[in-house]
Amino acid sequence: MRQLFRTCLLTLLAGVGAFAQSTQVTPNQLHYLRHLLLILGSPDASPNSVSMREHSLAIQFALNAQELTAINAAAKQYGALLSKIREAVSASPGDQVAIAALVSTRQQTEETLANQILSSVRPSTANQLRFVGDFVAQMTGH
Repeated sequence: MRQLFRTCLLTLLAGVGAFAQSTQVTPNQLHYLRHLLLILGSPDASPNSVSMREHSLAIQFALNAQELTAINAAAKQYGALLSKIREAVSASPGDQVAIAALVSTRQQTEETLANQILSSVRPSTANQLRFVGDFVAQMTGH
């Protein structure tokens, strides 16, 4: 009995470890989640358009209110960053060093926000988002 308990405990811990390792977004998944962040957080998107897309996502992934709020918050952060980048580029369009730094910041923020989304939704929802990212990449050859 004790051996069975140890085996079950080790299996459970291995599963938790595997889940923790899978929390980092892959490049394919990042590509898809970047798209979600952009369509929901774009400074140029109309509120009506964003609302319709959120509603569509909620249906597609069976998102609960907490998950939708988490995705929306990440999209707003992304939109704010895009606005800052736009302002900085407009102020100094020839400053290649500053623009390169902004691009790097944007890329890091995209990865951070994608991981934030995946860790703030239910595991089943995260798996669905991951699957769509991988599937789209496979279908488009990216």
